[in-house]
Amino acid sequence: MSDRPSRQFSYASHQPHHINLLASDDDHILGYNDVPSVQEDGRLAVYLWYAEWPLSVLRHLSIPSADPFWCRKRRTFTVLSPILGFQMAILAVFGFQGFTSKPVSFLFNIQLSVLAFMIGIFLSVAMWFTTNDESKPSYFPVLVAFAFAMSVVWLDLIANEVVAVLEVFGVMLGISTSVLGLTVLAWGNSVGDLVADTATAKAGQVKTAIASCFGSPLLSALVGLGIALTISTSSDGSLATSIDTQNFVAICTLLGTLFTSGFVFYKYDWRPPREYAYVLFVTYGSFMLVSVLLEALT
Repeated sequence: MSDRPSRQFSYASHQPHHINLLASDDDHILGYNDVPSVQEDGRLAVYLWYAEWPLSVLRHLSIPSADPFWCRKRRTFTVLSPILGFQMAILAVFGFQGFTSKPVSFLFNIQLSVLAFMIGIFLSVAMWFTTNDESKPSYFPVLVAFAFAMSVVWLDLIANEVVAVLEVFGVMLGISTSVLGLTVLAWGNSVGDLVADTATAKAGQVKTAIASCFGSPLLSALVGLGIALTISTSSDGSLATSIDTQNFVAICTLLGTLFTSGFVFYKYDWRPPREYAYVLFVTYGSFMLVSVLLEALT
């Protein structure tokens, strides 16, 4: 039996045919052997595959393989990852200006993107001569750390594009970016946590799910916002901003919910009653209603 994953796409289940260029070392290195067929998977699966394929190639070429498996295909993609990975990092931090800015004087008067490309070439050549097709290299933990960093870079790029698209819709529909951030962007940003926390709670790890509900937003608010503000202020100086009415209502609702949740959890020995869930649903619904009304009245 082949180790290659079977196709699971169907119009009934609406599960896309995911591209995995590293599924098997016997396949074509760019995944052409994994193209879905119209007869078996339908036209939609074929269209989605070709639309996703360029991004999948870029992703594998910039994020080294960090799973327990190793083969010639994984070695090839891993060796090439520093070249494109450094360019993706420049794009995430500086935008397209990172490729057109003036040369950096203290770096041999070379443009940053060119210097990153040269360093990437050097590291790729060194990795090729210090690895083989049979076993992972001794510095594999370094590759795992680099894979994690590049995953963050990709998430940052995707998040920036999502925000840009939302801003375009806001301008077209006359909706403020604050309302879009409190609704569509917040839902898209939280749906992953919702699924993960629900699955954890159903598995019996209720305390873990509750801790994740608070830990994940805390990480985003402190680390994510802190890094974003650090990068912004280091390049552009002090950041002038203001809190509009919708954001003020959101802050008050968040603080009130946090204090209430802390009190309820402590009072019921970290076993809050089912009725408190209804209170939280009503609170969020009221918050959304107030935000929409404020948008309509201002």
